[in-house]
Amino acid sequence: MNTPTIPFDSPYSLTLNLTDGATGQTGSVTIAGVLQGSFDVNQYLLGNASGNPLGNLFTSPATQTLTLGSTQYTVSAAAYTEPTVPQPAGYSFVGGGIDVTVTPMTIGPTTPEPGTAALAGLGLAGLGLVGRFRRRARPAPAAA
Repeated sequence: MNTPTIPFDSPYSLTLNLTDGATGQTGSVTIAGVLQGSFDVNQYLLGNASGNPLGNLFTSPATQTLTLGSTQYTVSAAAYTEPTVPQPAGYSFVGGGIDVTVTPMTIGPTTPEPGTAALAGLGLAGLGLVGRFRRRARPAPAAA
């Protein structure tokens, strides 16, 4: 009896929700792709997972970053790995992994606050006035 080989083309998405413990801010990263290949019913029923090779095509970036508070989170999806050990009849699994890297960083304003600029302006004006009063207070040079 000849059992069919069925083409396999299944989209997936994995959403990882993150919460920054220091600030309570939340965000999410979604990694999406398509598992593609063919499915041999005989191999599946016999528990031979490697008889059903699949490939993965990411439809979103496999590595994404998210900034919450002053922390940058990098989420990376590992490449799909085909099962190498036989599975019980009727079962299979998908190998791979998700790595999350946490990078503390300092996020500050790129331009000074208006109050800082105002104080700097007052300081320069004060220095100008002090210089002017000192020049007036000097005695005139003696004529030769």
